[in-house]
Amino acid sequence: MIRPGIADQLIEDGRVTSSGRAALGVTVRTVLETDSAPAGAAIVTVAEGGTADEAGLRPGDIITGLGDARISSVQTLAEALAARSPGDKVSLTYYGREALTPCS
Repeated sequence: MIRPGIADQLIEDGRVTSSGRAALGVTVRTVLETDSAPAGAAIVTVAEGGTADEAGLRPGDIITGLGDARISSVQTLAEALAARSPGDKVSLTYYGREALTPCS
């Protein structure tokens, strides 16, 4: 099912300009522990000017929490974002270049 407004955007602009869903502006992949258990969502790319870029996130950072949700995979990150709306303020926990870092 296409969300209301998506069809109009496609007709008017030839592309989706606003999905109405929360996003970080990253591509991610699931990171595994040594025992192959999911351990988080590793950032592969960061969209310039996006939310993650503005927060200082970089490729290689590993997202482990979003709000109250524990992030163990790409799927759990997608589910946590789907429960949010664009513009929501939310805390994010990630392993960065140094150590486990909270940000909001």
